[in-house]
Amino acid sequence: MTRTAALPVDRREAAIDRLAVQWAALAPVTGRPSPVLHARLVALLHRLAARCRDEPFWPARARRLGDDLLRSGLCGEPAGPLHPAEDILPSTLALLREQGPGALGLSGSSRRRLAAVLDELAAGFAAALRDRVHGEHQDLLRTRLAQASTQDVLTRLPNRTVIEQWVHRAFAGITGSGDEPVHVGLCALDLDGFAALNERWGRDVGDRLLVAVAARLRQVVAPHLLARTGGDEFAVLLDDPADPDAVRELGVRVCDALRAPFQVGERSVTLSAGVGVAVATPRMAGPAGLMRAADVALSWAKAQGRGQVAVFDPDHDAEESARATLQGQLDDAIRLGEFRLHYQPIVGLADDRLRGVEALVRWQHPEYGLVMPDRFVEDAERSGAIVALGRWVLEQACAQAAAWWRDRGPDAPYVSVNVSPVELVEPGWAAEVARVIDLTGVPPERIQLEITEQAVLADEATSLAALRALRDAGIRLALDDFGTGYSGLSWLRRLPVHAIKIDGSFVEGLRSAEPDPVDSAIIVAMVHMAHALKLEVTAEWVQTARQAEHLAAIGCDLGQGRWFGDAGPAAAVGAGPGRTIG
Repeated sequence: MTRTAALPVDRREAAIDRLAVQWAALAPVTGRPSPVLHARLVALLHRLAARCRDEPFWPARARRLGDDLLRSGLCGEPAGPLHPAEDILPSTLALLREQGPGALGLSGSSRRRLAAVLDELAAGFAAALRDRVHGEHQDLLRTRLAQASTQDVLTRLPNRTVIEQWVHRAFAGITGSGDEPVHVGLCALDLDGFAALNERWGRDVGDRLLVAVAARLRQVVAPHLLARTGGDEFAVLLDDPADPDAVRELGVRVCDALRAPFQVGERSVTLSAGVGVAVATPRMAGPAGLMRAADVALSWAKAQGRGQVAVFDPDHDAEESARATLQGQLDDAIRLGEFRLHYQPIVGLADDRLRGVEALVRWQHPEYGLVMPDRFVEDAERSGAIVALGRWVLEQACAQAAAWWRDRGPDAPYVSVNVSPVELVEPGWAAEVARVIDLTGVPPERIQLEITEQAVLADEATSLAALRALRDAGIRLALDDFGTGYSGLSWLRRLPVHAIKIDGSFVEGLRSAEPDPVDSAIIVAMVHMAHALKLEVTAEWVQTARQAEHLAAIGCDLGQGRWFGDAGPAAAVGAGPGRTIG
């Protein structure tokens, strides 16, 4: 699907102004369009954009735009004669479908909504026009308007309105017993990179290419219903397919057919497309649910790259929806104090004594319960919320470490805190860490910060400067997930770290009585290299006594994993020998 970059406000207004000029030029009048008509069309474009962005989205609200379009003067002033409205309406719809997304700044869901909004505009326009026409001419007019509002003017294919009508008709036979066969399938198609082709070669070449695409698709998908639903978007409706696989197979055939070059004049153009596939079931939430499912699957296909087919999966969709909900609630959750820290023991392999704990963040969500970090940390990093969340984690971890130090003295465990790559390069981050440690009164050596090789490599100069400042302040540093990157001995020597944490994927091979010789040899090499650099070694994911025994025999210093205790509240952390208190 076409992506539209955001424009500054002044450039957006200029784009809307240009689109209004093009729109006014559709009227069969001589001379320059009146300033009044131009102003009315500009106002209509702003309202059109607002209807596409409405939350909740209710396309029927756009029907009033059709009535106001008739009153704008584009088809003649209300008191005077009308221009051929059945010619102006399809031209208007074609112009707004093609130019609207870019000029109005529509992207994502708002762009996909444009087709439905324009359908409602057309319906409102037709209803208002019928009210102004009386007598025998009304039935001739009704026929022409019906054709104009259901047919794409460029390709002469049915438009989105027809697809929606057929989907509603197909759903009418689904009773909801749960045992009936699939009644309808839908393939949503979006050409890859079409906007760039339009910009490079001009709209005329783009239009001819769309006509050629429509002709080829007709041959591939016949006898199924093919429609053009947007600028470079098409849809195929399969009425009562043999099975769900038949719908996906058609999507694959469409992708394969479009890969053959198109000849447009003297140009040979190669295209590809993403296809989203959805099939209706009795449990699906009506016709709108099917069309949404196809659009969602299309977005998955586009995310995978060019020329991909994706099939809608309700379970995956539910996961993505829940994740999107969590992402939107992150900032409020931090402000409302919904996060918790759990602590997982880090134990000496030689004496089974508690040496440290790793602070692991959890989200105590009011609806979903206890949410694990794999469901929100990545989105927090992407949105920037990780900076505020990381500061909260650091403050809580330091306060807990200080409390243990005051209570247990030298027997208190150090607390290890994960550092996001976003935090590591944040200006002033190292100074903020030092401030929190000073404020909570925890000895610096009782705090360990875990970083990854990838985080350092993202901005090596900034990262190394921050890490050196922290080491100079006495704070422990550990290189996490060791063995999964590209660390060489010379590079490891440059890192100002105190310890490495061997990634658990290597420890997995030590479960059996006869450990995997490759994993065992790799761990031996890691331990020897680290000890040569005077670095402490922790092995992660220790699940069994046998793994712990192998690691101790190898000479690994510390172990962490379920064998030593799962992560739990601070009160569950042992005070001396042993691991956790149940």
